[in-house]
Amino acid sequence: MACFHTNNPNNPDLIVKEAIKILYGQLRKKPILNTSKRVANFLWLKYGKLDFEQFGVLALNSKLQLLEEISLFRGTVDQCPVYPKELFRKLLLSGPVRGFIAYHNHPGGKANPSSIDIEMTKRLRMAGDLLDMQLLDHVIVSETGYYSFADDGHKALLK
Repeated sequence: MACFHTNNPNNPDLIVKEAIKILYGQLRKKPILNTSKRVANFLWLKYGKLDFEQFGVLALNSKLQLLEEISLFRGTVDQCPVYPKELFRKLLLSGPVRGFIAYHNHPGGKANPSSIDIEMTKRLRMAGDLLDMQLLDHVIVSETGYYSFADDGHKALLK
């Protein structure tokens, strides 16, 4: 069982930061990001309450162990530029990546994907296929919930 100490146990921000450190340690040892809900819960700690969009990927090995979380692009309250060339360059430098999970947040409260989100997911899947890196999911988190392309009828985008 993990244990942590903080100088101020009543400070929620410090508690969340320590919890994230513990999670990272566990993620590198075993495949606990094997459901969209677990991925969303993990991402929500860092991105669920931001007031700007943040886009990134979770690089996973063939055992679904986290190799690296790559936070790539920062946007505004309602949009975030994504450059697939830069995204895949970072993935290629992350080690033996077999699959990845794209993620971003929606500061506005609703996690439903926009048409731009759907198009970007298609592009990332196609590019990943060329590099033998499977897009396993694209998860959008918001303050009130999450959306998973893999769970919600967009499985065709991910195959």
